[in-house]
Amino acid sequence: MDAAVYLKRLKWLIPLIIIIGYTVTFSYFPGRTIEFAAYNVLPLLSIIILLYNIDFFDKRQSAVWVALVLFLMGYFVRFYWITIDPMPVERMLPWNPFRTMVADRGSLLTAFKLSSIAFSSFCIFVSIFLNILKKTPAVKIGNSGSDTELLGMNFYRLLMFATLGLIVVFNYLVYKYQIGEMGSTAGDPLPFRLKGFIFYAKTVCMPMMLIFCIYFLEEKRDFLGSRVGILILILNGTIDMFLRSSRSSLLLALLLLLFLVLIGGIRFRIKEKFALCLLIIVAFLLVPVMTEYRQIRLIENLDHIDAIKVLLNNGVGNWLLQFAQGVKFVLFRMPGIESLWCELALGARPLGIYSLNIFNSTNGIAGYLTHVIHPMKESNNTLLAPGFVGWLYMVGGLPIIIAGSFLVACIVVPIWNLCELAFKHSSGVVRVFILWVLFIALTEGTLDSMLHMIIAGIAFLAIAEFLLTRINSIMQRAGP
Repeated sequence: MDAAVYLKRLKWLIPLIIIIGYTVTFSYFPGRTIEFAAYNVLPLLSIIILLYNIDFFDKRQSAVWVALVLFLMGYFVRFYWITIDPMPVERMLPWNPFRTMVADRGSLLTAFKLSSIAFSSFCIFVSIFLNILKKTPAVKIGNSGSDTELLGMNFYRLLMFATLGLIVVFNYLVYKYQIGEMGSTAGDPLPFRLKGFIFYAKTVCMPMMLIFCIYFLEEKRDFLGSRVGILILILNGTIDMFLRSSRSSLLLALLLLLFLVLIGGIRFRIKEKFALCLLIIVAFLLVPVMTEYRQIRLIENLDHIDAIKVLLNNGVGNWLLQFAQGVKFVLFRMPGIESLWCELALGARPLGIYSLNIFNSTNGIAGYLTHVIHPMKESNNTLLAPGFVGWLYMVGGLPIIIAGSFLVACIVVPIWNLCELAFKHSSGVVRVFILWVLFIALTEGTLDSMLHMIIAGIAFLAIAEFLLTRINSIMQRAGP
């Protein structure tokens, strides 16, 4: 039996997560064992149905796998873990709400019920879409316009270095006007909402431009050019991490590279994989370092250079402990079922039509959760993310949870596979952006505040596709 067959069989290990999780946690809900069993059986049957309709490591189904893994990690693995030991999420929530949450096991079971329905709905909807897809002609994953792509590698190299110049300009503006700094108040305002334009141009458009360059240079076998693009992307994430005191900027750059690998846009050699693994370790090590860096800047009111000097003088501590703290932060920093558990324990109820007013407020659902449900003072300059299912519950309860699962299923199957028709030259890059949006939506769950990011990304991708189409059309008419 060859390796491919073994890999295909690995997907059947996924139901074991639910089976093992149920086995080790059913005793934590005495008197409600039948109810708890039902909440495990429903997703178990749903995931088995889905696995019968999906191939393992099939690039045409990358979005399905990403959504599936995020659901499992955020709402099942996380549930079984915090049922036994809720302490890992203690630092992610205010102390009083955390105590209230831990004392309310009934709310935990309700949160699991809603999460199971969301997950099961997603699996069933995806299975239906996949069966429909099997009856339609296969859609090629990759750059469907490559046969008509006339622009050479020099064009994309030039675009890459032009992007580098823009990154320098936007980083200077972010530094000068304190744009998007985590945990601090905004600096002086700029006219015509230029701060918002600069923020989204830097955090959304610049990374996507680099992904464009890396993708097409890789397509044209310009491996040196694509690797330079990767270095620029990583450098941009590192600089952004210090400029905005962000603990996740470097991890985001690595995440975008992972998405590029998942869609088949790039392949790394053995030495490159080793280097990336080292970089991932460094990124995890930097998470607690950046936490201290942010606190130094806020408490001592220092600029970036002075804060870095203080940080270096303090030392970075034990490296192994730093790495463990970084991994723990990443695993539990992304909201999951505990956010919904806390909402329910604190008495949160679906907002219904009133949620439209909350959408129009400054901080949206996250602000309502932070300042009304918990509540925390606005002077703390901190917002708590509700998580995907938590956000859907607060907006409209169970009907909106099912509708949200249906929407995600639409994104990962029909929309994912229709990219080739709408973006003939850049469908691969569009898929990276879809995975990025999915990741944020299924972890942070701040769907209402993602609107500007989505608009910025779609506008950039649409303009890029239009320009690529026009330039290639002109070159075709011009002839050799």
